[in-house]
Amino acid sequence: MQLKERNWKKTLKWCIGIFIFGIMFGWVLFPSLLKKAIRSNTALKPNSRIRGMWTNIPFPLDFRVYLFNVTNPNEVMQGRKPKVQEVGPYFFQERKSKINMKDHEEDDTVTFNAVDTFFFDPSKSEGLTGDEIIMFPHIFLVAMAVSVARDKAPMLPMVKDAIKYMFHEPNSVFFPVRVMDLLFDGIGIDCSSEEFAAKAVCTALETEPTIDKYNDTTFMFSIFGPKNATPTKTFKVYRGIKNSKDLGRVVMYDDEPEMDLYDDENCNQYRGTEGTIFPPFMTKEQGVWAYTPDICRSMPATYERPSSYAGIKTSRFTLSFGDHKADESLHCYCRDPPDGCPPYGVVDFSICLNGAPLLGSLPHFYDTDPAVQQKVIGLHPDPDKHKIFLEFDLFSGSPLAAAKRMQFNIQMMPIPELEFMSRLDEYIHPLFWVEESVYLNKTFTNEVKYGLVLSRKINWLIRWVCVLVGLFGGGTAGYMMTKGTPPTEVTPVEENDEKNGKVAGSLTLPPVEQPSGGLSNYHRNITVSTIDNEVERY
Repeated sequence: MQLKERNWKKTLKWCIGIFIFGIMFGWVLFPSLLKKAIRSNTALKPNSRIRGMWTNIPFPLDFRVYLFNVTNPNEVMQGRKPKVQEVGPYFFQERKSKINMKDHEEDDTVTFNAVDTFFFDPSKSEGLTGDEIIMFPHIFLVAMAVSVARDKAPMLPMVKDAIKYMFHEPNSVFFPVRVMDLLFDGIGIDCSSEEFAAKAVCTALETEPTIDKYNDTTFMFSIFGPKNATPTKTFKVYRGIKNSKDLGRVVMYDDEPEMDLYDDENCNQYRGTEGTIFPPFMTKEQGVWAYTPDICRSMPATYERPSSYAGIKTSRFTLSFGDHKADESLHCYCRDPPDGCPPYGVVDFSICLNGAPLLGSLPHFYDTDPAVQQKVIGLHPDPDKHKIFLEFDLFSGSPLAAAKRMQFNIQMMPIPELEFMSRLDEYIHPLFWVEESVYLNKTFTNEVKYGLVLSRKINWLIRWVCVLVGLFGGGTAGYMMTKGTPPTEVTPVEENDEKNGKVAGSLTLPPVEQPSGGLSNYHRNITVSTIDNEVERY
């Protein structure tokens, strides 16, 4: 019995040890080691693997462009609703890289210039070649006319003369254009006139970053041409070596610690990363922020729901442009708040683009004020095709899949001083929309799945096995130890009991049987005396 009790005690000690190990390893030691490993592996240390992948992303992003062909331009010029037809996708491979890299140890930052290079892929463009001719608004012409009429009305007579010589007395804001000329190759702007108005406008184009100078008398306008393979201004971001929560966060852009475009300091701040790397250990409440120089804004993606990708549990984030009129925190992005704010779901880029009346929205005016969509015929908003989404593993900060979608629009309005624009309706005209997407393949998702997710699952299994074994094993051992054999009862000896052979000390003797011949008193005394001595000895 004593041996069994010792075994149960030993079992109990082992179970308590296993339980404590499960708690300490599963909830303290392993998470600490894993976080340390992630901090080390995600920091932008020179010559590290992640630094190399961040510098030159090892796979191209998918970049699709969809344009809106206007099928009733003459009716639109008379104030009717435009009818549009989506043409696309024009598929490009987008290569992202960074050049002029320089580390700054003192504040744990690195500076660089980002370069995006586009390669047209006709095999994925569904039969489109880029040679298609579409009817499209002349973006430069409309932008110049509307921005001056809206913000600098006294200059309209001069702009009217400039348009006459530069665009040869146009009678419509729409013109037939080859798609690839519009996107990359360029549309000519004639600056050969010696007239003062034309010269003044063309001189201003010398410093316009979105316009390329072809020769002394011709400038070229295109949507993506000036951006293609052209380094951005200098970014300065944290490397995340000293503090992993700062990884990728923009510190400066173009040597400025903040923008000076907006009236509100909060709107001028750079929030989030530059868009190609994100810090680990993010939370759903934080959202995902990124700064985009092209639109002079930091935009947040907010948590939508739990999701999964390639067998990995993820958090899905999405982005809405919000209501600039109703949300006072967004008034600083408006030209004249609140009345000058755009409708719900629309973003005004004019402050960023030197007054050009360009606006952003989700494709096909998805999640936008219905009144905006009703002004245009032929749009079909679909959340599956037009919504922005990002699939994140928040613990490692890894984006596994993402589709960034944005539509670019231009403000149309009647301008009585310009005959060819005098009968236009006032509305927001959709120009084109783009989708920049990435879906990581097995090569990269397996690194997350087996390097991070699997280790966390193993830890989960180990800690709960240890806890359960400790609880149930320890409980069983404790129960068996307390169950045992009940202790022997001690019965007091009374005087009369001596006659029946009962002796003090709970030792009970059976009655002594006398032989037939009997025992002498001497022998009886010896026997009893001997027993008494033995009892006392024990």
